[in-house]
Amino acid sequence: MDKDRHRIRGLDSIRFLAALTVAVEHSQLPPLTTGFDPASLPARMVNGFYSGSISGPAAVIVFFVISGFCIHYPYANRPFNLLEFYSRRILRILLPLCAALLLMHRAGFPENDPDWLSGVPAWSLIAEVIYYLLYPILRLLRKRLSWLALFQISFGVAFLFAFTKPINNVNYPAWGDAGNWLIGLPCWLLGVLLAEREGHAPGAAASVAPSKTRLWLLRAAIVLLAAITHNLALQLVIGQHLTLNFFALAVYPWLVAEIAHFRRQPPWPVLEWAGQWSYSLYLIHPFGHYLAGRLNLPNFGYLADWLIHLSFILLLSYLFFRLIEAPSHYLARAASRVFRRPTPPDVAVKTT
Repeated sequence: MDKDRHRIRGLDSIRFLAALTVAVEHSQLPPLTTGFDPASLPARMVNGFYSGSISGPAAVIVFFVISGFCIHYPYANRPFNLLEFYSRRILRILLPLCAALLLMHRAGFPENDPDWLSGVPAWSLIAEVIYYLLYPILRLLRKRLSWLALFQISFGVAFLFAFTKPINNVNYPAWGDAGNWLIGLPCWLLGVLLAEREGHAPGAAASVAPSKTRLWLLRAAIVLLAAITHNLALQLVIGQHLTLNFFALAVYPWLVAEIAHFRRQPPWPVLEWAGQWSYSLYLIHPFGHYLAGRLNLPNFGYLADWLIHLSFILLLSYLFFRLIEAPSHYLARAASRVFRRPTPPDVAVKTT
């Protein structure tokens, strides 16, 4: 029997693509429209839509859904150990975060510049930590309410909470560290619902694998919806605080299809490998963008310059993973083993 039968393949690939989306939006878009005549109407229309077509905020929503899945899936079929959970998850996220902040501070990263602060993804990481802290409480509430009911309540509260900001507010996180987690909680709980769905049949396909045509249509729909929500926000029509939670509802069936597909079709190894250090890319990309801009390299042309810039960010992220994040994972696993109770092999699960 396949020793990886409990591993959910493909999620690492998706997380890398999501992290890459955030990194590209916060640094430089591919120079596909560079050189267009800015005075012509077609160029203005193409440039206008293209500049908002790569949506980092939508990618963060994908992260939230996958995070909720990965947190809950291991405990959908075995007892929950509070100390094991906290020792592993909190260390796993906080050790690399603290190291990244220290590195950026020591290297002179312009942390007081608001343009750079907008590129640092700290708000979503703080929300993640809050979700980890809330998870045991949500499990207790689950004894009285279903996960679906908890999601529905959180979705309604977040929707009403969103109206405390103007309709055309641009940014999804607009409430500070004390409130941003609330707006994203229903997205995270969607991942918990997905884990419940898949956890009822660990190691077996809970859904029929979609056809290639349907899967690519779903992928295209997700990319298009992300671009539409981003452009509507940038054009001050309707903010992402009112659209991205509905976008998460579309992410759910897309991930159901991806999981079913990758149970039968292995993902590209290079994307799965890159997904292992997607968190480092998410953490370090603003700093990599800053350092790349200080290299003062000669101009090799639009496309070559962009590729060099992106390659530098990816290389720095991988080095951070090898030197900081991977050892942090080892320490987190070692700490969790102190509190772990033996688990029968037939119910053990492995997530990325």
